Amino acid sequence: MAFHTTFRIRMQARFKPRLRASKEEKARERISKKELEELIGRRLTDDEVKKLRRSRREGNYHEVALDMKVKSSHDKYASM
Repeated sequence: MAFHTTFRIRMQARFKPRLRASKEEKARERISKKELEELIGRRLTDDEVKKLRRSRREGNYHEVALDMKVKSSHDKYASM
């Protein structure tokens, strides 16, 4: 015969463990227009900056950045 015990721990909010990952994610999401322009290699419009920032949050940033680089490229072998 076995019985189970459940404990409920109550504590004050200041002692609860904080999620540090959320701070790191927010810091990663914040990127300036200047940094984005340096990564792409040209001046960006406001719509392109919004698109890149959204893609960083969603996780497909590198694909979108590569597409933008290819569109601005004048290399006949690298363009689509």
